Amino acid sequence: MLRFLLCLAVLACAIPHADLAAAEPATSLTWTDIRELEVEGQGWTDTQAPYDRLPAKADGKVRAAVWSLSRHSAGLCVRFVADAPEIHARWVLASSNLAMPHMAATGVSGLDLYVKPERGPWRWLAVGRPESQTNTSRLVAGLPSGKREYLLYLPLYLKGADLLGDDGEGTVDSSHPTDLGFMRQADALARVLGPLLKQATRQ
Repeated sequence: MLRFLLCLAVLACAIPHADLAAAEPATSLTWTDIRELEVEGQGWTDTQAPYDRLPAKADGKVRAAVWSLSRHSAGLCVRFVADAPEIHARWVLASSNLAMPHMAATGVSGLDLYVKPERGPWRWLAVGRPESQTNTSRLVAGLPSGKREYLLYLPLYLKGADLLGDDGEGTVDSSHPTDLGFMRQADALARVLGPLLKQATRQ
């Protein structure tokens, strides 16, 4: 559903230097663009935008609905190791529609941070809650000293314009649809479900 280059390219993890964070928490953050890390979950590197899931050459060769969905960052994550008392994140979303009628903003536009303990499976650690298109958040603080491996999952969806439109008229509060928003949803779903229903009736 993303129609233009992702502003999410500025997503970064802030890993403050452990011995400075306590004394100067506001100035000791070291920001790392996640494009400098290895983004996991992508099958190709020759993409139109940094967090696309299909190669650029697939544009026009796959169905429009498939191409649209491939532009979301669902399933993409970055892995890093840090010895820091706090972890911050900064990300910019391509749309002001942070939520969907059936999904909260944390699921659509938020972040999930996991940590690998010394023993046992990965554990969920924190969520990055989106408040606007541009977000800066302290994901977690008060971590004990020691290096740990982290996994940061990117937002599931980055834009809902195909369902509600991006002119602000489709929703009351970026989540609940207006009458126009419902009509746009119906039109979008009809384009996808119509062919499937016709095929089902022929069987």
